[in-house]
Amino acid sequence: MKAAGIDLTGSESKATSIAIVSGGKIRLYRATADHEIIEVVSREKPDVIAIDAPLTKPHEGYLRKLERKAAKEGIKLLPPMLRGMRKLTERGVRLRRALEERGFNVIEVHPTSSRKILGISGSLEEAWKNALGIAKVSTSPDIKPSRDDLDALLAAITGIYYLKGKYRSIKGEGELILPSP
Repeated sequence: MKAAGIDLTGSESKATSIAIVSGGKIRLYRATADHEIIEVVSREKPDVIAIDAPLTKPHEGYLRKLERKAAKEGIKLLPPMLRGMRKLTERGVRLRRALEERGFNVIEVHPTSSRKILGISGSLEEAWKNALGIAKVSTSPDIKPSRDDLDALLAAITGIYYLKGKYRSIKGEGELILPSP
């Protein structure tokens, strides 16, 4: 099983973190433009691509039914059409379509919620080590992960749970995948 986790940014001028989890190893990448993200995942050929960004738009207003359902479960998601989220949502929708056209399985995830569900807490360093333990992967000890790298790793871990069938989803103008506790 191979999963790609993408902590997408709203602008192609800012680096996006990509984590590939496979065979007991994690590889980290940074890409800015959409075509660079597509190149990385095309080269890696993951079984699933888990993206931390809204991948659909609401039919009307700022919220999808998905956000409303998640809120009832205590999961806080930012409205996709909120001024600060609009560019991220539009990029997520565009990237999802481009990846699906190339035959990839793409899912929407929320690493902050995955982190809570999986009981990963502590400082960035502690959370990184705990996430590596949950994913049963290792990385070079000299890597100093960023918060974006951690989110990409958590997205990939959620993708692994998805591939194993150990997940639940919240649906409504899109679908959010969460690991089963």
